[in-house]
Amino acid sequence: MRNVSKRLISPGPDEKPKRDLSGSDKTYPPILPGNPRVVWIVEGGVDALAARDLAIRRGKTPPTALASGGAGVRLFLDNPTVQTLLLHADTVVVVRDNESTEKKQAETDAGHDRQIARIEELRGSCADWRPPVGVKDVAELNQRDQHRAA
Repeated sequence: MRNVSKRLISPGPDEKPKRDLSGSDKTYPPILPGNPRVVWIVEGGVDALAARDLAIRRGKTPPTALASGGAGVRLFLDNPTVQTLLLHADTVVVVRDNESTEKKQAETDAGHDRQIARIEELRGSCADWRPPVGVKDVAELNQRDQHRAA
């Protein structure tokens, strides 16, 4: 493995919710295979799994989900395997998050905008998606959707 992140769902007061393990290289993103014609770029692995769950629950073929490692990360876009994946897809979607403060939202949106600009340089087009207002990310949307379905 070349890129490993530790995510804590309920971190303690002295714990960081996200930490890359020593030696991780963001050039090698985790990829959850799905429909190769539709690629969703999400921030983390939990979001990738959530995108898959939502698609299946809604009767759709899950997209291929690529976990970028965060809004500010673009190194994965230099990886030839990732570039080939993006070039062969019909649709590439950068999945945005809704943040808790205006400052954090502006920083996150700027990071995603830079990802989109780089993808557009590579393939000419890139879509984006944002969860509904009041929902943090695709993982939270999935959690809410599961509770509604239960």
